[in-house]
Amino acid sequence: MKRTVMLLAGNALAAFMDFGIGTAIAAGVATWYGTSLPWYLVFLGGVLSLVPDFDLVPSVIRGISPSFDHRQTPFHRPLLMLPLTITTAYLSLWWRHVGTDYRVMCFWPLHT
Repeated sequence: MKRTVMLLAGNALAAFMDFGIGTAIAAGVATWYGTSLPWYLVFLGGVLSLVPDFDLVPSVIRGISPSFDHRQTPFHRPLLMLPLTITTAYLSLWWRHVGTDYRVMCFWPLHT
């Protein structure tokens, strides 16, 4: 029981640090471009910073250590994950602005 609590506490601290770094990056990008930073963009930055650790979710839910080194999975390859997360962030920001300018409205039925 003590080992499980320590494992969960360690993973929670690491996730909290990653989330904080993601929110700091979001704030830095917003400051760089001189735009406002609503709460959902802060949250998006934090969530996107957790993407490399998604492979740990099943192990953490079961309360066990993973049977593999999760830093060796494709999730921890910057050349793969950076373009993926940057594209995800860009598309989510673009989707919120659909209809306010003359772009193609790809997600028209979902946008109000």
